[in-house]
Amino acid sequence: GKSICIIIGMVWLLASAWVFPIHAKYENTPLKTVKNAVLCGCMFLPQTIIAVLVNAVPVVVALLLTSIFLKMSVVWFMLWFAVSAAVIHNRFQKPFAKMNQDETTEETTEEVEDEETV
Repeated sequence: GKSICIIIGMVWLLASAWVFPIHAKYENTPLKTVKNAVLCGCMFLPQTIIAVLVNAVPVVVALLLTSIFLKMSVVWFMLWFAVSAAVIHNRFQKPFAKMNQDETTEETTEEVEDEETV
């Protein structure tokens, strides 16, 4: 029971780091977006861990240093979303470039195959 919850939680963390960036960049069904997010979370583990840690900072500060978090809540809400988005954006540039390169290679291969069948 407990190990299943831990596994589901880990998969959820992997996917949560990638769902919105993938959804913003590609046009997919929701289910395919989640599947791709899990795959990207596994394939690009270092970037995923960084994204999860960056997103966890406000939660950890809120839990461990509640008074500081409350005193700075306006700053958290005004700045943290932008800071975390910028950090994650920079970390995800290489994986997205690799995915786009693979996608371009597949499209080029398909076009050559189509031309050969004519």
